[in-house]
Amino acid sequence: MSTLGPGTTLVARYRLAEPVPTDLVGVESWAAHDVVLDRPVQVNVVRGHAAPAALDAARRAALVSDHRLTRVLDVGAQDGVSYVVSERSRGLSLTQLVDASHVTPDQARSIVGEVATALDVARRRGVHHLALRPEAVRIDGTQVLVTGLGLDAGVAGTDGGSADATSRRDAVALVALLYYLLTTRWGGSSLDVPWIDPSAPRPLPAVRTDGIPADPPSDTPADLASLCRTTLATDSSDGPRTPGDVVASLEPWSTVEAAVPPTVEEPVKAPVRQSIRGGAGARPTTGRIHRAGSVALGGAAAAAGAGAAAPGTPGHGAPGHGAPGHDAGAAPADGWPTAPQPPVPPAPASLPPTFAPGGTPAATGATAPVRTSAVPPAASPAPAWSAGTPVPGAPVRTSATAPRPAAVSGSGGAPVAAAAAAGGGSSSGARKNTIDPTWITLAIVGLIVLVGLVWALANAFSGFEPALKSDAGQAQAEQPADDAAPAPETTASAAPTPTPTPEVRPEIASGEQLDPIGQSNGDTEGEHPEAVDLAIDGQPETFWYTRTYATPEFGGLKDGVGYAIELEQKAPVTTIILDTNNTGGTVEVRATSADKPTDGTVLASAPLADETELTFEATEGTSFVLWFSELPVTADGSNRVELNEILIS
Repeated sequence: MSTLGPGTTLVARYRLAEPVPTDLVGVESWAAHDVVLDRPVQVNVVRGHAAPAALDAARRAALVSDHRLTRVLDVGAQDGVSYVVSERSRGLSLTQLVDASHVTPDQARSIVGEVATALDVARRRGVHHLALRPEAVRIDGTQVLVTGLGLDAGVAGTDGGSADATSRRDAVALVALLYYLLTTRWGGSSLDVPWIDPSAPRPLPAVRTDGIPADPPSDTPADLASLCRTTLATDSSDGPRTPGDVVASLEPWSTVEAAVPPTVEEPVKAPVRQSIRGGAGARPTTGRIHRAGSVALGGAAAAAGAGAAAPGTPGHGAPGHGAPGHDAGAAPADGWPTAPQPPVPPAPASLPPTFAPGGTPAATGATAPVRTSAVPPAASPAPAWSAGTPVPGAPVRTSATAPRPAAVSGSGGAPVAAAAAAGGGSSSGARKNTIDPTWITLAIVGLIVLVGLVWALANAFSGFEPALKSDAGQAQAEQPADDAAPAPETTASAAPTPTPTPEVRPEIASGEQLDPIGQSNGDTEGEHPEAVDLAIDGQPETFWYTRTYATPEFGGLKDGVGYAIELEQKAPVTTIILDTNNTGGTVEVRATSADKPTDGTVLASAPLADETELTFEATEGTSFVLWFSELPVTADGSNRVELNEILIS
């Protein structure tokens, strides 16, 4: 099998539906359906020299079971195609989560705590992830899922090593995940590796000073900040040694908040007929993992088939269905209609004799027993009629578990019911005191309908009676109510309800870098105009930045630079929040335009920090200017502005 596509069935079991994105080089992932167990799965086809190691690691990972881990279901190869089948990935990756929303320190603690717990379960079984990264962790509602256990390490070529070294590697990667959720930057081992697709999303590396990553935001709890600083320092041997140590450092934590709606599983599809038919031979052995579920299913099916074909086993369906002389869906001889029935295999020759439509046995003999079913059918189309059944009108129900004993006359042994139907003597059988409740039910229903009809007619015509009676007292009593009726209209017309004015919220339309002094001196390069939109793109891992200067005073070349914010429409603004990579310096907010950046009143000013909040009295406008009169310092000591995101309200 050289090519794969939608509709391809792998090993006569896994039907491929559509490709699934993956950041692994040499791996092709598909959303698929297991036609044997009728469930959704994910098929990961591994190509290249890493395939043997990936399959071997995945087989060991199949022994690990935890609700936080996507379980490995099957591993094998066919016609040169190596594959690993796992539970289907759900929810959003941490990369997508960070892009879509701000993760609080409490959420970060909970997410990483759940991941660490799952990896500690795997560690106790001798399995390590060794390729942990934001794309390997997903959030589905309140559930945290770790993907790629075994497979990713095999593709990356990191599978192996001493237990201490591999446990330490997972522990450091867990702290790197924590740092990523807090800062949107990656503080672990570089992700610029050959086994990760270069086009896949990857976070920016952490900014370091003397090998120590920059501190997380100021609202980060001290224990989390210390854990990141100690563990992620370059060449550090401090910090947790195993995922269990990470759990101990983070607990207790709360339930993960439902930042992502839970995935709704696809509806169960109808079973698909296998392409391998009887007589074609069994499917060849592929070395795949066989699970108890599939074996049990096959055994149950075989047992059911054997039971259906065993001689003397009661049939499954209405008595007489499929017997000679009967057509499926045809009305019985007495005229009662029956629902069409699906075809069933003909009864074995050893079953008891069946009955013809006229009510006589197909073969002569003694009293014919009534056929019963060990398992009641899903829907019984009509009562079963045997040779001795009385005339229609009062059918007699028979037990589904045992044949009804036949009443025999004292003379010849013929059924008494048959004699009664032929006009014989009286019978002491099952119809002796039977009462048909149909007519009683119809009478009750008819009475109810009649009473309802009378009540409806009485209420329908009651509204046409005159409002004023002939009695003078009643007329005087009703007159004030009629006179007062127009009062609400007079009040409504006199005081109409004012239409509420819709609230206008400020929304950023565009941004512009400002370097008026440089332009006046002939410098047309500006302050990185190509990166202006990165400050308003909703992704805090990207940023607009100025040029780097020798001193915070712009090296004496200019008095300042700015960033102009244009709104969609005129709106009141009270707060501007700046997400930066800086400390120090000075930023001012003015309600002015880009062509006059230093005009107008300074609404607020403050030194820059990781999160700088500028609050002022409500001011309406269509444009505001951020003016940097003194440059801040970045984590590496450079004099420049790095503006991740601008939020306005």
